[in-house]
Amino acid sequence: MKILHIAPFNMAGVPIELVLAERDLGHYSRLVTLSRDWRGYREDICLELPWIDSPLLRFAKRFVSDRRVLQKKNVRESPEQIPRVWKPRGWPEQKLVAFRDWLWEREIQPSLKKYRLLDFDIYQLDGGLGFLRSGKIIRQLKQMGKKIVCCYLGSDLRLRGVISAIDEISDLNLTTEFDLQKLHPHIHHIFFPFDARRFQVKTTENKVLRICHSPTDRQAKGSEQIIAVVKELEKRYPVRLVLIENVPHAKALDIKAKCDIMIDQLGELGYGISSLEALAGD
Repeated sequence: MKILHIAPFNMAGVPIELVLAERDLGHYSRLVTLSRDWRGYREDICLELPWIDSPLLRFAKRFVSDRRVLQKKNVRESPEQIPRVWKPRGWPEQKLVAFRDWLWEREIQPSLKKYRLLDFDIYQLDGGLGFLRSGKIIRQLKQMGKKIVCCYLGSDLRLRGVISAIDEISDLNLTTEFDLQKLHPHIHHIFFPFDARRFQVKTTENKVLRICHSPTDRQAKGSEQIIAVVKELEKRYPVRLVLIENVPHAKALDIKAKCDIMIDQLGELGYGISSLEALAGD
């Protein structure tokens, strides 16, 4: 079977791990990302689209986007509407998104032919987005008889919500997060794809125990409380806090391998890939 994964980024390496697992099962599987994650996760086909996570776009979002969508939390969401549906906050965001879709489609169309991206059987949208916010290309694929799968990985469903043009044609909805099962009436939980063979088990401990914490967003991970507690422990016990932030993925893995204990997060949400990486090398 031919499976194409489409994701804004190779988020935490999850999309490519799904692809590799499907290849191990004998399927022809590829990953298309709209842009590169600066942490350096493995890529397959990257379209290098503009206006996806640029400083200018982040600045514009502060004024035109719903603040709720921009603020990550470490507690469960309880929206009035399930599933939560993304809608532009007003005409400025509507025009901005429409302009970006127009700009992107001009660059995407040649890639559809170059990489034969219309020839797959199943299209899995990791993040539930696809190529365009309008859902135009995904809806065309559905009309061609293709199967559409949406896999939600966290804040995509918690904060942004589904893209209605895509949600209404999705054949299957999946999530790697336990709490998201309550945020969509038709969704199934799957475990994170993870290949522990890439890791070497740590067999010794440091004399001064190294306790690491690797937040991508401090507010979402409860980092301030974690840091304060470990700093207090440092005064009483032979332990040391190791913060892993703003470094490429390969370097983060190297630092984790030299630590003894990892604190992933505090809050009501589940574990992430970072926890599995720490356990696999511990």
